Amino acid sequence: MIMTKQSFFDSPKHSSSEHQFVSAIIPVYNEEKSLDDLLRAICSFKNVHEIICVDDGSQDRSLEILDRYSKHVQIIHFSTNRGKGSALAAGIKAARGDIVLFLDADLLNLNSRHIQALVEPLIHQRSKAVVGYCRTSEIHIKFGELISGQRAYFRSDLLPYLDEMEPMRYGIEMFLNSLFHPKDVEFIPLTNLRSIYKYEKYGSKEVAEQYYKEGKDIIKTLPKTILTVRFALILLDRLKGFLPLA
Repeated sequence: MIMTKQSFFDSPKHSSSEHQFVSAIIPVYNEEKSLDDLLRAICSFKNVHEIICVDDGSQDRSLEILDRYSKHVQIIHFSTNRGKGSALAAGIKAARGDIVLFLDADLLNLNSRHIQALVEPLIHQRSKAVVGYCRTSEIHIKFGELISGQRAYFRSDLLPYLDEMEPMRYGIEMFLNSLFHPKDVEFIPLTNLRSIYKYEKYGSKEVAEQYYKEGKDIIKTLPKTILTVRFALILLDRLKGFLPLA
């Protein structure tokens, strides 16, 4: 069962200018430790025009926290856990913006500059997909970039893929990577941003179980992700500056 709570928002003003309407979509599953701080921050940002939180069957206080922000946030609630792909797809369907911005619910230190960095390449027509990653070193490539949840896309580019997204869980980011040619994808470092580490959320046994689930789900998506030509091109493009010249 899906329940939706929606407040009244101004009508979106679609434009090819710098004032394009941005819809933030935040999948939420048992994120009571970080959710309140994240929502307090993002509700204050002037460069986010619509906030959609999809509660994916949380069993902690996440839905209670979301309800406190119901005047500013559209809440979609799944009665059972369906996975991140379903949550994102539901958010895309509900979104009214030309640009959809994906944000994880366990982010720390998010600010409006991070949002601007993610959406600017789309606003200025430089890219069709933007992936933001937490910058922790000068190493040219970290595979964490490829599974980062901080992303921006044109909504119209994702609409044809919603049926394929819905059954996906932790492998959803790898699937999204496979949809665009590398020349249309921009990777952006997001300084001072990080997610809560799993050991800060769970006990040691649960951490191991979470990593096992993530790895299993990513492996399931291999035929539609890593084994595609487009993904291979993206990987090679990310490695270019790291490989020695012939």
